[in-house]
Amino acid sequence: MKARRFTICVGIEVFAEEQIAVCEDAGFFKNEEPPIIVGHSFGGFITILTGALYGERLAGTVIVDSPVNPPERPGGPPHREFRPHRIYPTIEEAMGRFRLAPPQPCENLYIVDYIARHSLKQAPNPDGKGTGWTWKFDPAIWQRFDIGDMSARLAATRCRIAIMRGEFSVLLPAEIGDYMFGLLGRSAPVIEIPQARHHALLKKAEIQDKRASDMADNKTVAGWGAEMRPEEHIGTYDAFITGAKWGVGALTVLLVLMAIFLL
Repeated sequence: MKARRFTICVGIEVFAEEQIAVCEDAGFFKNEEPPIIVGHSFGGFITILTGALYGERLAGTVIVDSPVNPPERPGGPPHREFRPHRIYPTIEEAMGRFRLAPPQPCENLYIVDYIARHSLKQAPNPDGKGTGWTWKFDPAIWQRFDIGDMSARLAATRCRIAIMRGEFSVLLPAEIGDYMFGLLGRSAPVIEIPQARHHALLKKAEIQDKRASDMADNKTVAGWGAEMRPEEHIGTYDAFITGAKWGVGALTVLLVLMAIFLL
């Protein structure tokens, strides 16, 4: 997604438009099968809306640890006091301040290092003397950003869809997975990634490979073998197999993992 000035108010629909624009620019819609979009966390919320608005153009969507909460469970954006980003004199000092949110351990520290390094940009120092390093993300995004009714948007999905959640995720526990399962007609797959937390991609690859192998050997788990009825907006295992086989490479690193998982 493109960088923006922090003073611009951006609606969630713009992010969904950009997902489709990326697919168009990359030529994904020119293939025999359309793409599958995979979104994690905030990206998953965008992908839910993309599936609701543009689902007929996609082979499917995969939502990774993006919780859609029932009315009785408080949700929404985090409540944080707004503070402008600090500017650090060196990139090393800035990277030393990087933290995962929500916190979780990571055995592959080089991955965290990579994420931190690419989350920073150079910026002029407040005193006007030289430049330092600061974070790319908008510190005030949740003060002027409305994510909307995600329950209605998930239920309005117009393509195949799968939900993935970390086994130990504090944001998308099993009961929230069940709620999302119900919104999708109790037929779309809700897949648990063993031993993973919210930042599922930071878990050891062999664990995800084992889960992929287990699921590939059992096509009937959580509705993967059920055929979608258009009015229910649910997905099937065979549809994802076809999409992964003939679709484009990957929109994200996770899409590559999902392609391996489904083949």
